[in-house]
Amino acid sequence: MKEFFDLFSPSKRIALISGVLSIGIIFVIDLFVGIRNFEDAIPYTSALYIIRTVFVFVSVIAIILSLLNNNVSRFIIDTKEGALFQKASIIVTLLFSAVTLYLFLFKPIVFNNLSKEDNFIEWTSALFLFVSCFIALYTLLRFSKSFGQFKVIRYSILLLSIAYFVMAMEEVSWFQRVLEIKTPEAFESNLQEELNLHNFATNIFEHIFYFGTFILLVVLPAIRFLYPSITNVKFLNVFIARPYMAIIGAVASAYNFDTWNNAFTQIAFFSSIVGLCIYLFLSKRNSEKYIVLFSVVLILVSQVMFFKNSSVFDRIYEITEYKEFFIEIALLIYSLEVYIQTKILMTKEPAK
Repeated sequence: MKEFFDLFSPSKRIALISGVLSIGIIFVIDLFVGIRNFEDAIPYTSALYIIRTVFVFVSVIAIILSLLNNNVSRFIIDTKEGALFQKASIIVTLLFSAVTLYLFLFKPIVFNNLSKEDNFIEWTSALFLFVSCFIALYTLLRFSKSFGQFKVIRYSILLLSIAYFVMAMEEVSWFQRVLEIKTPEAFESNLQEELNLHNFATNIFEHIFYFGTFILLVVLPAIRFLYPSITNVKFLNVFIARPYMAIIGAVASAYNFDTWNNAFTQIAFFSSIVGLCIYLFLSKRNSEKYIVLFSVVLILVSQVMFFKNSSVFDRIYEITEYKEFFIEIALLIYSLEVYIQTKILMTKEPAK
């Protein structure tokens, strides 16, 4: 794993430490001046806040540049293992995002209505999670006799299926409204007075979910792109998605308005843009470059339009419904990734 030692060159060490320290300083300053990172609010536009945003951007660039290695012979789409599936997944996700932007700009009433409670976006998001849960369970059953020495992988897939199921049920409040279940007294104090857990601390849970999925769906696939030798560890090969996944995961980073003031939101957004730009310059295939370029333009244009036309929103948090929708599309594709990589592993190394 010689390429990992590039991380410790003096210049990269300085860039990494500087970037991390800058981010840390930003959080400390936020704490002292009273910026509430987990509070929904209209984006701040003061000069000091713009400077803060610039510092986040520069810090992200420093951290990402510190992670680059000298080997640039990389391919985003793996032609050996399901290139058609990878391309189709990217195109479908980008198409959904382009349609969403179109609705926002030209059909704002439709855009708002689709995101309302118990409407298309919420139920489709939950459906994606239920399907993801099913795929994880199917993976367990399909290879139940083949895991052998890979028990950690088996239990991890089981935990993944449980996580999908709980998230899906939380999305629909455990079918409370469908079944007309009265809210138990213990749950009446949550934000929406519904039968769910995340509304006891909605903003905190949301941001943990957003940033956690950003790490899973964008950061780790990009690390795999830059350092493919990590896939020599079988567990990592199964659970760190292939590089193309970062394009799909990055789409959700464009859906910010009420959460923009949060430093984690800005880190995810700028990291996605900078990371995709690196994909653009390092990829050797023109077809991949076009896909990445389109995704960068779409993410940037979407984010700018959401800021510029914020009067379209019926509710300040309207856009987060779409953000979760795109995260859950990515999680569905990720669950298929885990199945594909598990199948490949079990084919190469049957149970002992």
